[in-house]
Amino acid sequence: DVNGGSDSQQQLLLHYRQSVKCHCGGEDKNRVLPCGHGCCGKCVDNLIKERSRKCPSCGKKFDQAEVRPLYLQGGEDDS
Repeated sequence: DVNGGSDSQQQLLLHYRQSVKCHCGGEDKNRVLPCGHGCCGKCVDNLIKERSRKCPSCGKKFDQAEVRPLYLQGGEDDS
């Protein structure tokens, strides 16, 4: 494989890359709501601004103070 991984590894990597994308498709998820679902900061800010404080994935209500940063790490040294 040109990219240094098997087909199954490449498929898994693609799955994880798609999983970190926000539902809006524009940015990576970098905020986590109290229900455990993630969104990008732009979407969370818009939900708060529009006073529609519900998770886009499950509809559970949230308060601005309950939104936490989401840190995703990855690297070449996963051995």
